[in-house]
Amino acid sequence: MRHVPLLLAALIAASPALAENRGVVVANGQYAHAPAVADTDATPAVEAMRGAGYRTVTGKDLVGADLRQAIADLLRPDDSPGARVILLNGRFLHAGGDSWFMAADAENPDLISAPSQGVALTTIMDLVREAVPGAVMLLGTDDQEMEHAAGLTAGIGPLTPPEGVSVITGTPAATAKAAAALLAAGTSIADVLAADETLSLAEGGNAGLVLVEAVATNAGAGNETKANPTEADRDLWAQAAADDTADSYRNYLSAYPNGLYSAAANDRLAKLGVSTKSDRDLWAEAAATNTAGAYQGYLAQYPQGAFAEAAQRRLTELRLIEDAAKAPPPVAAPAPVQTPRRQPEIQQLRPQVVQREPARARPPSATSACPATTESRFSAA
Repeated sequence: MRHVPLLLAALIAASPALAENRGVVVANGQYAHAPAVADTDATPAVEAMRGAGYRTVTGKDLVGADLRQAIADLLRPDDSPGARVILLNGRFLHAGGDSWFMAADAENPDLISAPSQGVALTTIMDLVREAVPGAVMLLGTDDQEMEHAAGLTAGIGPLTPPEGVSVITGTPAATAKAAAALLAAGTSIADVLAADETLSLAEGGNAGLVLVEAVATNAGAGNETKANPTEADRDLWAQAAADDTADSYRNYLSAYPNGLYSAAANDRLAKLGVSTKSDRDLWAEAAATNTAGAYQGYLAQYPQGAFAEAAQRRLTELRLIEDAAKAPPPVAAPAPVQTPRRQPEIQQLRPQVVQREPARARPPSATSACPATTESRFSAA
């Protein structure tokens, strides 16, 4: 079991994240060291994003750390990025080819401290350039200036958005209204610009971009797609009511979560005993909750849903984490016993005592000479 955490980390790192539409809305109206910005309220835009099933991060009068945390939601992995809408109302500074959206606590920033007291717009644009069908960044401000050091200029500077990113500038009230309008079915950036002449599209933007496509219907002899959102809403509801199935009402709510007949569709689903939430809405709720129960609930309602594979993958990951937490901690292997080294024994050799025999009297040699004065004791016969 000691390898489970490593195996789990590798599995999660390799698992692609689910594509989802995301929105970030920051309304900085009150600044500690700059004039207040009027009409920064972005409630209509927030409600429109949530109604369209967007994962939405919102903030008001955010200081530096909180502002960076809100923008950092765009860093979350997404294997097939959906649409992105970013609305920033407040004070801006620029220098050269970059501009910064300033935090509510920014104080006399200079060219060096501006990145730490705000967020660079080029950084945000790089984070959303892969969005499909595209990304829209709306920037709202007024003509008043915040105090700043040399090297910076008040306001939004010239921007060169990357392909796939459209930037709209205007007053805070206008940008908030435009963000909400862009989430209506069949509405293009060109439609939003035509409705308010104070709005401007940065060079390179896609005026024909539509974030929520109009619903195709079979009405009429030519079976043409109806671009009028109201007519498309009514036609799809008529079709849903005629079919009178859970899937038909869900399809309607998926296309028009705040449509003319959304209340009736939800009521009919409740009477049919099924979830009143669309596939995307129920998935967004499960992803935000991020619990095994939430993913099981989604799969129970939409076993073949658009996000069923992602729900099953995340459910598996959570179960692996739960199993790893329940596993007993690995038992450490006993330390090897250190056997003390034995010093080599040196055997001392004891000297051997050689027993010598006592000396014996040697017989006199026959040739030994006798003293001249000694007479022989024997005589010859």
